[in-house]
Amino acid sequence: MNGETEPATRRPGAPAEAAEFLRMLATEFAHEIGQCDRLKAWTDNPALIGAHAEAVVRMFIARTVAPLRCLSGSIVWEERCKPDHEWPELDVMLAWTGPAPTLFEVGGFGLVPRDSCVGVLEVKRSTYSGSAEKVLEKQRALDGAFANLDGSTRQAQPKRFLGVYCIEDGPQSAESRLLKTGDAVSLLLKKEDGYEANARGIWELLRFLVTLRTRALLTSHSPNVELLKPRPPGVGADQSVSPSTNETTSTRLTPHQP
Repeated sequence: MNGETEPATRRPGAPAEAAEFLRMLATEFAHEIGQCDRLKAWTDNPALIGAHAEAVVRMFIARTVAPLRCLSGSIVWEERCKPDHEWPELDVMLAWTGPAPTLFEVGGFGLVPRDSCVGVLEVKRSTYSGSAEKVLEKQRALDGAFANLDGSTRQAQPKRFLGVYCIEDGPQSAESRLLKTGDAVSLLLKKEDGYEANARGIWELLRFLVTLRTRALLTSHSPNVELLKPRPPGVGADQSVSPSTNETTSTRLTPHQP
């Protein structure tokens, strides 16, 4: 595997030591993710190959975001809490200790309450034709979950979704556009003589994960003042009392969503 990194992957103004560190880090992770394609010597079942690729990436993500947890399953929230609603099946959800516990959590699977979900990643083995639409489909489904969560516009909200391609192996137009817009990253570049670590893509994945982890940890140490206030009898934890009018109003359990 070719571990050389193109000069374009170095950030402008970054010291040589930092660029070399990122190159070494990307190359080491490329050895891990590169095993996904070697599985083709044993089976050509795309479901098995995709499952292995997702498992490798999930392990890397879990190491990076600890103490957050990585779960597959779906996100649930009150506006769509209906049995007939088609919840999107999500590859990787980053869950933290929020106001409500994860439902049906077993073996890495769970239904995560929206306020307990920090971010979501959709993992694809390669940039095969049609994969971009599948990534965008998950992104659109999550727009409804996180829309107006903190009162801000969609453009002002923190980034919570990222598509991840294990191998970039073809000039597919839709997939290329997804990579250029930053809605997805690729971790390995397929070359004629093997695979090359995509240091830029790996760095963007790391930055996305570390940003989400840091935001969650900072939020978890911010006390919810409304929940700490003493309440008269009959007033629940999701309600507040106006000191001027003495009226009871409903409040969210966690106004500080990460």
